[in-house]
Amino acid sequence: MPDSPSTSRAGLPPIAVKLEEPDIHDEDELDEGSVAGPGTSEQDELEPPASKRVRRSKTSPKPRKRVRGKQGGLKGLMNMPIDIFTQIVYWLNPGDLISLVRANKFFRNMLLRRSVVQIWRQVESNLAGLPPCPPSLCEPQYAALLFSKFCTLCGASSTAKPDTSLLTRFCTSCRDNELVEVKMAGFDDQRDSALVPCSSNIKWACLGPSRGGLDSPVCLKSEVKEVNSMRQRFSAAKDSKGWTAWKTIAIKRYWKDTR
Repeated sequence: MPDSPSTSRAGLPPIAVKLEEPDIHDEDELDEGSVAGPGTSEQDELEPPASKRVRRSKTSPKPRKRVRGKQGGLKGLMNMPIDIFTQIVYWLNPGDLISLVRANKFFRNMLLRRSVVQIWRQVESNLAGLPPCPPSLCEPQYAALLFSKFCTLCGASSTAKPDTSLLTRFCTSCRDNELVEVKMAGFDDQRDSALVPCSSNIKWACLGPSRGGLDSPVCLKSEVKEVNSMRQRFSAAKDSKGWTAWKTIAIKRYWKDTR
């Protein structure tokens, strides 16, 4: 049964048609879906549909991180053959190597491997009169202590001078948390204070004029804790000879580090 003239076909809106029988041409147009709804002009039927506007994301791109200096300046070094790079760094000083280590992960991974320790030793020898690396530090730690401007414990920026007795450079926070006056350190035996490195070069302004300063030697809390722990261990084992031997080793290590 043919569709009623007022009934939509294939979901299309109602079409206003004449009562005459539609010819084949009109039926073909209907099947192809080219018939427009009511009120649409012939010119509109011939025009292609307008393209949809692309919806742009409202999220703005992340701002570029502002850095000092020219970006990409180390690209040439990173692409350089390792043997040529090695010959170049042999002419640097320890401070230059520390700067490279802090530049990016590439140089950090390369220069902090055990296999390149000879590079650090060669670079240290470029500075006449530089004392050798203390036994308790590795070469990169020694270079960072002398030539960087960062706390050797937490890595924060620090303008303090390196302490050659304690082999540290502390920021204000680490200085107050990690150091203690020798006379208040809490040694189980006060004579054990000779077993730890002490320094009279660190001034504690926070302690007031009656305490701290150059007249009050300080030491590391961690060193005090280690000495007390070893004394208690040998005492519990009733091993006086072992305790004496350990004290001898501690004193020798102290003098080697601060020579």
